[in-house]
This record gives sequence, structure tokens and C-alpha cells, in this order.
Amino acid sequence: MRVSITHAEPFYVDAIEYPPYLIQQQTDRGEAFAKLSQAMKSSGFEVTANFLSSARVHKKLVNQDWCASFVPPFETKKNHKLVPLYDDILELKLHRLVQPSQFTGDKIEGMRSAQLRMMQPKGVIKQFSDAGAVLFDIESIQQGTHLLIKNRVDYVYADLRAITFAANQLGIPMEQIQSSTTVFRKFPIGVWINTQCPISQKILNHLDSKGFKAI
Repeated sequence: MRVSITHAEPFYVDAIEYPPYLIQQQTDRGEAFAKLSQAMKSSGFEVTANFLSSARVHKKLVNQDWCASFVPPFETKKNHKLVPLYDDILELKLHRLVQPSQFTGDKIEGMRSAQLRMMQPKGVIKQFSDAGAVLFDIESIQQGTHLLIKNRVDYVYADLRAITFAANQLGIPMEQIQSSTTVFRKFPIGVWINTQCPISQKILNHLDSKGFKAI
């Protein structure tokens, strides 16, 4: 008797190293990818995280050369759909070594600000640069946290969970780190879909059927 074998269609999602959400060397590839993989079960697609440097992902996003991405586009267009995977909202703030005074994050001129490397400063990072910050490109939040503890930078731009994860990995008490009261950017944690991609509607339809609706 002949057994028919069906092969899953590949579905690549661009990603950067951003623990605890995205971790290349972890079996499940991090929390966010694990959530997406679970949601895509029985979809007919085989989901693969395509880990790239921050600069390469941003270049793909700018050039519209992508199908799905965990990294949000700087400028959303009508063909960009976000499918949230969590109820939580990711809030990007500045983080510094703890000081007695309140930290609003508005004093940026002359400060060394560490953030993930990009193709070129855009959005909030451009605002930091225009305000006189000295931009310091890093490849991971853990690297930025290490530089902060060593007083090589004044600020690290990230969300609190990423900073907490990095501090734990480095054996640094979170009591030494202070977050700004200002939230510079916030968005749901999820996967962005480019509807110009041929498989996008199938992906969106399946995720919608599992209760993950695009916004």
C-alpha cells in the first residue's frame, strides 16, 4: 500500500536575539517563538526562526524584503499586520545605574546610550541622537547591561524583562539598575506579517482561527 507523505510549507520569521522572548541557542527559540510555534500547529506550515543581526533585519524591513518578523517596522504601512501573541505590552525605556533621584529619562544630551545596532538611526533612536546623545551600538541587551555595570555607557534602551534577564545572566542584582519613568515606545508582543507576501493570508487565517487576531 502506498502511503502519501505531505510536506509542510516553510514559514520563516525574521528574528533578533532578544531574551527572554527570542533566544537562538535555546531549543524552543525563546518565549515568543514558542508561542507562535504552538499557535501554528496543524497549520500545514513549518515555522522557522530566521535569526539575523539587528542591522540586517532593519534593512529587510526598510526594503520591504520580508514576509514575517518579530521586529516591528519603524514605519508601519497598510500592508503590515501585527498579530499579538501576549496580553502584555512591551514598553521600551532607558535604564541606568541606580541613583537617589527620580529618573525620567529626559536628560539625554552628552549621555552614552546603548541600543541594538541598526542600519541607521530612526524613530526613538534618531530622537536620542538629535537630542545630543552619544549612540553606542550593541549586539545584545546582555552586552549593553555589562557595559552599563562597567560604566562604559550611561543608559541602555530596552524593556524591563530583557534587562532583568540580562542582569540575571550576568549575576547582577536588579537593585543596581533603575528604569526611566518615561516610556519611549510601546507595542504588543507578537509577529508582524507583510501582506504582500504570497503566504500571508493563509498565515493570518490560521492564526485568527486559533484566537490570535491581527490588528
